[in-house]
Amino acid sequence: MQVAILSVVSFATYFKTQYEDSNILLMGIYIVMTLLIIIQVTRILLYFQKTLPFSRPRNFKGKIITIQILVFLAVFLFYLNCFLDLSYIYAKQYIGIFTGLIIVLLFIMSFTISGKNIWVSELTQKQKWILLFFTILSVSTSGLILTSAYGANSPIHNVLDSAVSGSLIITKIAFAMITGYSIRFGFTLTATLPAGNILKQKSDELGSLQYLNQIVAQSIDKSDTYLYETVLHLVMQHTGALAAWVELYQEDKINVPARAEIYNDMIYKLHGSGDLRVAFESFTDTYHFGSIRKTEAIHKIFSNLPFEDMLMMPIFEREVRIGSVVVVHLQEYGFDTNAIKMLTAYGNNLKVALDNRILLQESVEKERLKNELMLARDMQAKIIPPVLPSISKFDISAYYIPAVEVGGDYYDMQVLKDGRPCLLSADVSGKGMTAAFYVAQLKGIVISLARISNSPTELLQNINEALYGNMERNMFITITALAFDNEKEQISFARAGHTPIYMVLGGESKIITPHGMGIGLTKKANFDKNIEEVTINFPFGSRCVLVSDGILEMRNDKQEEFGEERLIKVISTGETNSSENISSRIKTETDSFRGKTPLHDDSTVVVIVNQGE
Repeated sequence: MQVAILSVVSFATYFKTQYEDSNILLMGIYIVMTLLIIIQVTRILLYFQKTLPFSRPRNFKGKIITIQILVFLAVFLFYLNCFLDLSYIYAKQYIGIFTGLIIVLLFIMSFTISGKNIWVSELTQKQKWILLFFTILSVSTSGLILTSAYGANSPIHNVLDSAVSGSLIITKIAFAMITGYSIRFGFTLTATLPAGNILKQKSDELGSLQYLNQIVAQSIDKSDTYLYETVLHLVMQHTGALAAWVELYQEDKINVPARAEIYNDMIYKLHGSGDLRVAFESFTDTYHFGSIRKTEAIHKIFSNLPFEDMLMMPIFEREVRIGSVVVVHLQEYGFDTNAIKMLTAYGNNLKVALDNRILLQESVEKERLKNELMLARDMQAKIIPPVLPSISKFDISAYYIPAVEVGGDYYDMQVLKDGRPCLLSADVSGKGMTAAFYVAQLKGIVISLARISNSPTELLQNINEALYGNMERNMFITITALAFDNEKEQISFARAGHTPIYMVLGGESKIITPHGMGIGLTKKANFDKNIEEVTINFPFGSRCVLVSDGILEMRNDKQEEFGEERLIKVISTGETNSSENISSRIKTETDSFRGKTPLHDDSTVVVIVNQGE
């Protein structure tokens, strides 16, 4: 196409110099040259429209065809005007006017064909200014050339008019279209410049929030000071602040873990009277002071400082006010609405990070306590024997259910100095880890003292002597010690403040409550004086039950206690002489009575039945 155009242009130039009188043939050659140029310009325009990020206007192809027709008409009329002699003066004037109108239409068409150019909004602010500079240069240059082409005495007009015929009209058309397109493009750039600042600001704000969100997500591995410093850095970067700091409140003291562009001494001086903290704590949301000098509560505090505007954002941890983020500006009303919104958003993220830190610490602490409790439960399971030793004639079974992971109930079997087996059932006041600790201590003491004690009474006296003064003032232990005599089929028991002994002897129910005070409540002399030991015959078929107060005081959903009557009814009914069967019935009845009501105390049951040989 380029070769064809050059060939036609060369031929037209040569023909003009050799055959100036052959006007009709020369005009035909010029029209062919014009058509070739129009085709090539259209190809270039379509290529750029496809490859560059220009948006196509509506009916783009129709507008291209219209431009082609208008260009052809303009060139045709120009040549027609050139070949008419002066006898057609009026026709030449009308042709000139019509040609000018066509050029104006081409200017308008190029203005509309430029499209919306949405891609411009994706440019940076710097790129837009550079592009606007070249657009203004393009409009100025093309406009200058266009006006010069219309000036009869201008050098550009004379050069183009003396060159190849038609170059003048082609120049006018080309630069009219360039001017129209450049003006429209300049309008688009100018319109997007303010929006570019806003978009850049919004993009920066979104980026800062995303960055802070990443820090919050990693806050488990970051210190509180790092979080505060990150927030201050973002605040200083996006609000135009002069200075900022974080202050934390600890009773009547102020702590400054992070600051920017301000000295610690200046911050503490501001809080010298205490009025500033009072003013800050009166606000529960981010507050914009606007003008410090017009705020009565604080203007005297800042009288010697250059700060004119201030933002204050409260810091909360688990809904508890722990401090404030303070941001100051050099100008009155220097902070805009976006600054307030950004500071509020930073505060929300900071609260999430601080709350997550506490939740993690609590989770770690709960896991640690859980592991310790599981270890304590395993240890307690080893302290309380899973199965009591067998004794001739006596069938014994027991079970223990703690109210929490570990508890304060205890039972065991030891041998006294005189060789008699001695069953102990104990209850440490309270429950949980403290009670479990005393159970472990009691186990060691019982093992040591049983071998030097000749009776249940003496064993309890020795235990009280060992523990009195070595327990916390609000702690005590109740114990029942019961010794077995196989030959005489007798049991002897002493009680140190424990629950009564429940028996069924010869088909008759009995509740036996020997005198005795709890372990650790009084000195040896008083304890020994008030303890009582009871010995009774325990023939074949007799039943004895020891329970902790968790059984008797067990409650249902109506807040009724299980009590002694229900217990006696359970142990006195039934024909079986199996201790396991009786303890199972007690557990079934207590579970049925309690229902879904949680245990409020540890529950222990020990059942003894004389089954004979």
